[in-house]
Amino acid sequence: MTTQKKKIKVLFALICDDARREDNGKEILIGVYSGGMMFPSLPVNVIINIWMRVIYEGEGEYNADLQVIDQDGALITKGEDMRFPMKDNKDPGTIVIQGVPISVKKPGNLTFQWRHKDDNSWTTIVEIPVGIVKSPK
Repeated sequence: MTTQKKKIKVLFALICDDARREDNGKEILIGVYSGGMMFPSLPVNVIINIWMRVIYEGEGEYNADLQVIDQDGALITKGEDMRFPMKDNKDPGTIVIQGVPISVKKPGNLTFQWRHKDDNSWTTIVEIPVGIVKSPK
């Protein structure tokens, strides 16, 4: 008997302030960072959510670690032992990683990555630029 390796393929991901699901199943994304994470000044500490459209490959529970790194490769935040229930089908679903603390010290790029607990290599979920918004004069 062979064991199928559990995998979640990320089709695309968004960074937002909040993500909610209504009773009717519709999802609401609030404060989507569409063109980048722009702030009036840096450094800044924020808590974000990662909303992902995914395809499940395998059944059971997917155990993952998360890390966020800056353009210099410095670790910004790390989340360990996250668990996601999986249903084996080819229909896309969604996953939300909530309450990710981010400390942005300087302009550049942030890379959000995850890996399965049994895997040593990290997979990039999304990369987003970070900067300072200029005030209109």
